Amino acid sequence: MASHNLDKRARPLRTAKPFILVEVNMNKFVLGLSCGLVLSICHVAYASDIGKAVFFPAKYSFNGQERRLPPNYSTFNIDGDTYVPTRFLAEQMGAVVDYEEASKKINVQFPSVLEVKAEAHSARENDKFELTLLADKSIYRQNEFMNIWAELRYKGDASFDLGYSGQFIGFYVEDEQGVRSELGRILAVKPVAVLPGDVFKRNFPLWLLQQYNLDRQHPGSGPYDTSLYPSALPAGTYKIGAEVRYIDAPAYTNKTILSTEIEITVQ
Repeated sequence: MASHNLDKRARPLRTAKPFILVEVNMNKFVLGLSCGLVLSICHVAYASDIGKAVFFPAKYSFNGQERRLPPNYSTFNIDGDTYVPTRFLAEQMGAVVDYEEASKKINVQFPSVLEVKAEAHSARENDKFELTLLADKSIYRQNEFMNIWAELRYKGDASFDLGYSGQFIGFYVEDEQGVRSELGRILAVKPVAVLPGDVFKRNFPLWLLQQYNLDRQHPGSGPYDTSLYPSALPAGTYKIGAEVRYIDAPAYTNKTILSTEIEITVQ
C-alpha cells in the first residue's frame, strides 16, 4: 500500500455541480489532520463495503491559492462523502508524510501552530545581514516533529540589490559520519531588492530528512523517490545548518556565503 493512495475523509459534499472548490484553512485543518487520519484509513480500507467509489473532479484552494492535484492523485466520492489524498493536503500545508510498510503505519509531521520557544539557536552576521538559526529543542525523540527555522535580517539603512539562485535561505543536515544532504540550487539567478528593516524567514523543509535517509542508504546514486524514505532521523547527533548565498547586483559579482549551524540529538 503506497502512502499517496491513502485518503483522508473530509466533510461530506453533496452536490450536482461538476466541480467543487475545497477551501482549506491551514491552522484549523492541521490541528485535526493527525486525529482524523487513522479513521480515514479505516474508511478507505472498507470502502468496498460502504458503496461504490466515484471519481470526483474537485479543485483545491489553500489560503486562497488554488493548487492542482498531481497526475497520480485522485479524489473520490463514496456515498456522498468526499475522500481526498492525505499526502497532497499535508504537503501543501508544510507537513510531510511517510509510510512504514512493516508496521502499516503512516507518519505525519507538521509545524506547531502554537507559540514556540527556541531552546537551540545560533547566529552569524556580516556587514549587511544577520542570519539566525533556531530550533524548539536540542534533543528530540524519534519521529517527533523538529520545529526548526531560519531568519535573515537586513542591517542596512539603504536599499540593496542582490541576486540568488534557488532559495534565498538554504538548509543542510550532516551526521557524525559526514553524510550530508542539502537543498539543491538552480543555475538561474533571481534578482531581489532588499529594503531597510526587511526580515526573511524560512522553515526547515521536512522532506530534507527524507533526502538524508536516501543519501545515507544510497550514497552517490541516481535519483530516487524521496517520499519512499522515512521523514525522521535515526538516533544520533546531527548538525543542522542554514546558509545564504548571494551576489551583488547589477554586475552579479562578489559572491557571498553566510552560514550558521546548531547541533541536535535524536534519541
